[in-house]
Amino acid sequence: GVVGGGEKGNAEAVVKVGFLEVHNEVVRDLLQEPGAAQRRGLVVREIEGDVVVQGAREVVCSSADEALEVLREGVGARSTAGTSMNKESSRSHAIFTVALERIKVEKVGGVVKRSIVRSKFHLVDLAGSERAKRTGAKGERLKESMNINQGLLCLGKVIRALSAPESGGRARSAHVPYRES
Repeated sequence: GVVGGGEKGNAEAVVKVGFLEVHNEVVRDLLQEPGAAQRRGLVVREIEGDVVVQGAREVVCSSADEALEVLREGVGARSTAGTSMNKESSRSHAIFTVALERIKVEKVGGVVKRSIVRSKFHLVDLAGSERAKRTGAKGERLKESMNINQGLLCLGKVIRALSAPESGGRARSAHVPYRES
């Protein structure tokens, strides 16, 4: 809907949300019905500098209550299982994304100009690191724990690379190990 305006033009805001999980190194959409495509996982690509998850569903929301309902729906679809330490342990990393888009239309000197500003907020819930010995994990649970721990290690490396300070006027290392997991 229109969120602002004035003599020169109007701005319209659109809010979209999405909810993904990474379980055993497979990315799936928590807002889509389980099926063969979901079991194979979604494809993550970098296109013109943007990270895109092909086939991920985005839901347009017109209120905070609608976004919260989508969040609840996705939480209900997350992969969980019991361990000896936790009766209902999340077995995946989850990413809830809020995408904001502002479209501004202005009339300047008889010419209509349209500008778009996009922003994304990613809210991440990481599965906890667990020691196999403490959880009593075996078989599939052990494999999940190993994948969780590997993913957390890779995330730590990415954060370290992105937050490394510049040294001696030189930029930090150009390599960020996004694809190690």
